[in-house]
Amino acid sequence: GYEFNRIQWNDLAVASSMKVIDKQNEERRAERYFQDKINTAFTTLENKIRNRSQAIPGTKKEIISTTESSEDVLDLYKRTDNTLKEIKASGRPLISK
Repeated sequence: GYEFNRIQWNDLAVASSMKVIDKQNEERRAERYFQDKINTAFTTLENKIRNRSQAIPGTKKEIISTTESSEDVLDLYKRTDNTLKEIKASGRPLISK
């Protein structure tokens, strides 16, 4: 009887700890996705600025305009931490496509 009970308790402990680990992994994936979107927007902007400053004399320079990604990032940047936590808790995506 003791061995059977020990196995059942171990199964319960493993199952609940796996749920915690899965939740942590899900949160990390969401954070990485958000960070990747920010990095992409800033890299795009940096490249446009760099390309503009290295333009060949006598050629038309590109006008830098906002992109959907940069607008999303700027919008998110303006939000408070509480708002971001609420969005994460609701399960809605941080950045809409």
